[in-house]
Amino acid sequence: MNFLLFFTILILSWSLDSTDPDVQRIIYYCFYVTHFVLLVAVLYVFMRIWQVGSVAVVKFKDPYTDEEQTKTAWEYDVMKLRELLMTKIGMAAGVGLFAAGRFHIVFPLLMQCLYNPRMLYDSELFKIYVLGQPAEGSLLRPWKETTYVPEWVKSSWAQSAKDSDQFLTNNTMKGRKVTGRNQK
Repeated sequence: MNFLLFFTILILSWSLDSTDPDVQRIIYYCFYVTHFVLLVAVLYVFMRIWQVGSVAVVKFKDPYTDEEQTKTAWEYDVMKLRELLMTKIGMAAGVGLFAAGRFHIVFPLLMQCLYNPRMLYDSELFKIYVLGQPAEGSLLRPWKETTYVPEWVKSSWAQSAKDSDQFLTNNTMKGRKVTGRNQK
């Protein structure tokens, strides 16, 4: 995440009169137009995936079940496109639209107008099917999962999971008879 862009948008949103209905309408229109163009671009990427219809086999580890899976490149690309559209772009746009509608702040809409197109542009699918880059090197399937969580946060999560497991192991009543208050 580019913090310079983040703070530029923040300063821009502070300089706008967000209580003015005309300004709010313009920002909403920008948001809707941006996401309509994104939807058209995603449909174009889907059509390109469908036209190419690659049947190469891709083996990858499912991040949710941690099991080895085998799919064709076409199925893998459609899965990644759905993930990009629904979880990365759609969910962020929905949360931003909810925050703007509920709390009457335009900052989330401005953020989504810039970050969602950037997310599509940075995706491997866009690079392969729109920009025409060959699926070699960093674009070779399966793609590394991009995460924006810093390593120190991941390590603290892992440590807290170990601590929780140890706490539960030490403080459970395995093999002991559980008695109620009235039982002696």
